Amino acid sequence: MMWLRTYDGKRVECSARHPEQLAVLAPQPLLDACRRIGGVSLTGKANFRLALVSSRFMIAGGHEFLFLDAHGNYQKTCPAEMFLPRYPASPPEWGLYVLERWHPPQWYYEHGFGRDTVEWNDEGKAIQSLEPIWSDGGYEACLWDATQLFVFPRDVSADGSGLSLQMAIHAVFGRETVTKEMLRRSMQDEEEKREKKEFDTGVDIHMDKGRAMLFEEPAVSMTEIKEELWQKSELCASEPAKG
Repeated sequence: MMWLRTYDGKRVECSARHPEQLAVLAPQPLLDACRRIGGVSLTGKANFRLALVSSRFMIAGGHEFLFLDAHGNYQKTCPAEMFLPRYPASPPEWGLYVLERWHPPQWYYEHGFGRDTVEWNDEGKAIQSLEPIWSDGGYEACLWDATQLFVFPRDVSADGSGLSLQMAIHAVFGRETVTKEMLRRSMQDEEEKREKKEFDTGVDIHMDKGRAMLFEEPAVSMTEIKEELWQKSELCASEPAKG
């Protein structure tokens, strides 16, 4: 039996033995788009994929657990292996998809993984303190800056407008980062398109009801506006000049 520490800090029992058994992947059309845009490795693995942030874990050991019986009485304290959250994600990101890139085992060796991964407890039992290097490699999150995960909403488009999968994967391949400015521009583009769509829809409704509705009198008349401006100008003229 394994233990799993969820992203919100809860500890639950878990029967999985590999992090991939816990991964919740995006729907197949999005995975197919990742494969089409990003290609595959020599072993047939998709170079990119989307996975739910809150489903990505790693194995670590040496954590001490306090075991109680059904009545809450102390039983024992002992180290155990458990699944821990793989990424330092904030609560708003837990329900989003993270863009991950596949890496071969050699990549993990080159980046210092696999060293001193086993510890021994007082009873002589080997505890996996760090995740081992898996023989078939693994997927790791792509980042759009040094600390921010490359995350997407669940309705992300494959190659449409805005911040799409195509844009993201091309950025990763080009060793670029998607900056906050790029995200801001993307959001502005989407907002402008939404406003234009709402405007066009409103015009269509008015056209259906008759063009006369487009020329209704405004709630405030020009006479009222002129009178307000005149009052403000009189007030300014009566104030003493500041020396």
